[in-house]
This record gives sequence, C-alpha cells and structure tokens, in this order.
Amino acid sequence: KTDSAVLKNTHKFAFERAQESIDQAIKAANIPDFTPTKSDEVKNHGSSNFDIDVDASGDSDEDDIDEEFDFDEIDVMDEAEASKSSIPKNIVADETFWEEDQIIAPLPSSHSSVEKKFETAVTSAWAFFRFIDGLMFDSRLYDYKFQQLQDDPLYPYLNSLVGIADGGEDGYINENKRIMQKPKKEYMNQSPLRICHSLAREAVAALPKLQVICADIGGRLGMQTIAVGPIKKPTAALLKSERKYDGNPLLVTDYCRVSLFVADIATLLALIEIVLSKYSSVVRRIKLSNLKSTHSSLIGGYRDCKINVDIEGHICEIQVHLESLWNLKEESGYLHYKRCTENSVTLSTFDLGRTLDGLDRSFESDLIKAGEASVRSTPIDSLRYNIEEA
Repeated sequence: KTDSAVLKNTHKFAFERAQESIDQAIKAANIPDFTPTKSDEVKNHGSSNFDIDVDASGDSDEDDIDEEFDFDEIDVMDEAEASKSSIPKNIVADETFWEEDQIIAPLPSSHSSVEKKFETAVTSAWAFFRFIDGLMFDSRLYDYKFQQLQDDPLYPYLNSLVGIADGGEDGYINENKRIMQKPKKEYMNQSPLRICHSLAREAVAALPKLQVICADIGGRLGMQTIAVGPIKKPTAALLKSERKYDGNPLLVTDYCRVSLFVADIATLLALIEIVLSKYSSVVRRIKLSNLKSTHSSLIGGYRDCKINVDIEGHICEIQVHLESLWNLKEESGYLHYKRCTENSVTLSTFDLGRTLDGLDRSFESDLIKAGEASVRSTPIDSLRYNIEEA
C-alpha cells in the first residue's frame, strides 16, 4: 500500500475506536448503573484485532497483540479496581453550581481560634491602655517636679526674665520661630533634602568650636560633664522641618548640639550671665519660655533652656538641663518625649478616659478582666505610687 492509503486506513481506524468509546460513554451517562454485556464488549472489541498504545516518546507498543479475554476475570478485576478508585460511581452534573445566586456554605471555623484572637485583641488593648497611662504618669512627674522648682527663692527672678528671640511658642506644630539658618544662593536650586545634607556638613565643621565654648562655660561653673550630641541626620532634619516648620529646613537649628547640666536655678542664671557677657556676639536666641509658670511644657512634660549660637554662619544649639528634671528619666527622657509626640499625649489636652470612648460595655468588661489578670501577675514590691514604694 502507498503511504497515503496507510495513513487513510489509520485515520479510519482511529475514528472508529473513538466513536465506539463515545457511544459507550453516552450509554454510561444516561443509563443508571450501566454495565456493558459480553455481547457488547465482543462487538466493540471485534472492530479491531489489537490496540496500539503510544507512549511519551511516540513509539508504539506492538507487543500487545490479540489475546483471548476471560470476561468473568475482567469483571472481577473491574470490581476490585473500583473499590480502590477515588472516582465516584455516578457523576451528576449540576447546572446551577456556578450561578450567582448559588449559596456556598463557608468552611467551618474553629471556635477556639476565634476566641483566641479575641483574647489577644483584648490583651493588646489593655497593654496599650497601660502604655498611655504610663506616659501620662511620667508627664505628671515632670509637672510635679516643676512645681517644686517654683519654691526656689530665685524662681520669681527667672520667671520675670525675657529671653532673646524667644517667641514663646511651646507647641511643635507650625512654630513661629524667629531664627533660622543662613539662606544661600545655591539653596534655590536644591531640594529640601539636599539642603539638609548641606547643613549637616556645616554642622560637622562647627561642632569642634561649639565644644570649646561649652567646655569654657562648664569650666567656669565647675561642671563635671557635658554631653555632645551626634550630628542630626539629614532625613531626621527633613522630617522635623515638615512636622514643625511647614517644610522649611532652614528653621532646623539643632544639627549641631551640646547639653549642659545645672544643679539649680542659681547655676542656670549664672550660666546665662556668662553667655551674655562673653559670647553675646554669637548668641542668636535664649529660649526660657517653657521654664515659666505661665507657659506650657514641651510635649511629655519636660522643660529646659535652649541657647542658640552662630558659629561661622551655622546656628548650633546648647541645651541647658536642670538636673532635678533630667534625673527623672535621664537618657530615656528623649524616648518618653518621642512616644508622647507619636501618641499626642499632653497634660493640657489629653484625657485618659478618651481612650475608652465608644467601646462596647462587654468589651470594657473584658478589659477589666485583662487588667485584673495583669495585676495578679505583678509582684507587690514592684508597685509604685508617686515615686514611693508601695
């Protein structure tokens, strides 16, 4: 036979086998529990003497040639295989399965898992409530200590002083600051972040001379310690300018800063006198406003004095701390201030009760239970009230 004739017969053979399989599938789908009879199988099988299986490589297995079939044995094998198969015996087509109004039941959820999540939420809420309460408590400690400072005989004199370029603004939003870094022509074509980088480089150059000035002041007053702060990072300066100064980086004046510590109001007054008498030519600001009884504290309750000096065109900052206020939190004082800022905690406007506004009564009850559980696990010797051991 020619190649075309062989190909034609092959196609005819394939079509006949496919048609027979389709006929069997139709009968199986429409006739319940349809089982081919022996005559059907003989008839179907008789259309060809052998099957050709094509494997993945395209090679044909011509070893599967005519054999005598025992139909009883086939039935037994089919039943045995059917018992092992995961394919269902009857397949039902549900035409409404994908309709939009079909209601599909959600997977059953674990009741214990939901309770666990709720319990975690209540515990977290209680922890946050305690955290805010702790910030307010520490802020009140600063306020309490400031009340004690006002008993100093020299405090009325300090309270009467007028600072230099002290706007009196103690809020940290859109402060009307009266000093700023020197504007430069090249800043006109620079982004705010690039300006912050330039100012940070200036601060590095100014820091050694600022240290000399502070060492001289400290030496005259018998101070044992001065703290030199790191140069403020440009990214931190940019964030501060956006938060406080409406995005103007030139109003950030603490790229370069040093801290001095005074024992009392008398030492603070002496320090101001030294600065004005010896360094008046470089002084740009003395801010005393938040040490006055008529002014609010910084966020978090802290109060200090700030002196800004101009060193070769760059404004630096000297932070003067009263030891009685600084020692309440020491190095963690800035962290306390930062947390109060992030959570808008101020003694003048913040009400702890507002954190419970709008809560469901049942949730408030769960918070109380969480609080009771927390107290039970707290050792009695760790409880304090107004800095006094219980």
